[in-house]
Amino acid sequence: MEGEDEIIFSADYKGMKAGERYDLSKAGESDVAALLVKISDYIEPFAFEFLGIKYGEMEKEVEGGIERAGGPSAFLKSNKKRFEEIVGAYKKELRPLAESAFLNILLKKSGKTFKPRLTTRLAPERIDEEEGVVFIAKYRDWIAIKKTSPKKEHEVGALLGSIDNTLIRKSWDFAGERLKEGKKRKSYSALVEAVEKEGKGLLEELVAVGYPPYPDLNAIIKAYPDVKIPKPRGRLPKG
Repeated sequence: MEGEDEIIFSADYKGMKAGERYDLSKAGESDVAALLVKISDYIEPFAFEFLGIKYGEMEKEVEGGIERAGGPSAFLKSNKKRFEEIVGAYKKELRPLAESAFLNILLKKSGKTFKPRLTTRLAPERIDEEEGVVFIAKYRDWIAIKKTSPKKEHEVGALLGSIDNTLIRKSWDFAGERLKEGKKRKSYSALVEAVEKEGKGLLEELVAVGYPPYPDLNAIIKAYPDVKIPKPRGRLPKG
């Protein structure tokens, strides 16, 4: 694919509106990583909502409790029953996504991140929003094209989840760190210990113990088998 190095992100779907183009002709890898994290942070709440998870209601549940508890690990220790009640309110197929949404909120509200902490001065060029969702990226030899026209909510949510999986993995790649895969026994106690980590280690440990803090593609495919998205070969985000 020939063309300029750029990122285009456009969306116009049920309250989700975006129309940005970033010129990457003079961008360094850290700039690209920072932009991918920015887009990832924006789309995650919409992805969960469109996939049937009440992200906004979960935010209200978590807010305030973190500060009183003294951090995410302490919050989880003292709120195991409530965590299980919130997740258990969803049908079985959606519970892994509900767990991920809860953790996504918990980490964000506590100021922890499983993505690179980077900033960039690159400013976007405003473009017209397109119906549906469009994400196009080209930087050196990396190319990603993901788009959909307005469809059922869960189909748009699945596309956003697919985009997010790519953004997370590639942001770490461009930050100069490769994600390592691992698998451990899933347990609540392992989750409590995992959230004490930071950055890449936090992401790797949460995925290893079965609590990915993003809309995981495996969970999306199990919840919505009618959705046609490439199934990841591993447990960490694949783009």
